[in-house]
This record gives sequence, C-alpha cells and structure tokens, in this order.
Amino acid sequence: MFKKILSALIAMVSLVACSACTLPFLNTQESVSVSHTEEIKIAGIEKKTAEMLAIRVLEDTDVKLLSVMQDLQADGLLTFTKDMQGMIIAINGQENAADWSACWMLYTSDTELSSTAWGGYEYNGNTLGSASFGASDMPVKKGEVYVWAYVAF
Repeated sequence: MFKKILSALIAMVSLVACSACTLPFLNTQESVSVSHTEEIKIAGIEKKTAEMLAIRVLEDTDVKLLSVMQDLQADGLLTFTKDMQGMIIAINGQENAADWSACWMLYTSDTELSSTAWGGYEYNGNTLGSASFGASDMPVKKGEVYVWAYVAF
C-alpha cells in the first residue's frame, strides 16, 4: 500500500515539475491565456435592476455559475456575497431579509436543470424554472439565461 501511495506522489510531483517544460507533446499552443475574461467572454450581464440580475452564457464551458459570477465580479460588472455554506445572500448591495421573508432565488431557461413545479419567473416573455442547483453546483450552458430574482414570500 505504501509503495502505491509513494508511486502516486512521485508521479504527481513529476507532472507538476514538467508542467513548465516546453516539450512539443506538452505545449501544443504558442500562447495560452489563463483568464476566462482575457480572450473570450464566457458570459455577460443581459439585464440588471435592483431586484433582478440576468446572466447570459455566451460560450461553451465546463464551469459552474459561481465561477461565471466571480469572473463578472472581477470585471466590476456585479457584486455578490455568499455565506459560509455557499448560499448567495446579497447581489449588488441587495441583501436577503434577516427573517427570510425575501431572498435571492435562482431561475434558468435551462429546462433540463430547472422546474416550474417549484416556482417560475417571467423573463422576456418566457417562464424560467427554479434552478435545480445552487450557484456553486449549477453547470452553465451556452445560450442559456440564469436569472437571480429577489423574491418576497
């Protein structure tokens, strides 16, 4: 067992050490951008009000909504706060009510990952379904809209 763990650690160290190598089979592109926002915008703010934020995904990607929001925040296009459990508790200065009588809810046009049975939100003539996941687990898809709405109960 120890030998397997040691072999795995040596393999990982070798990969990390070689990540800076310029061997042809490791470096197939001349330059690679690390930031999502430098080369291609993955998503953009489609609409923003005091109680609603619509994010449209512009490119295919394998990231989650939280990552998209972090990129948009880094670009100065929105602000948000999440609590220790990862729940979004404030967007653009609007905080969830202390008694939870109003809070930010996530809706999406992605019908595979939402349901109107849990509630819907009207946006641009369509009813968006309540998202099946929170921002940290919600995969995003090109062409879909992800709407944060401040909803009172």
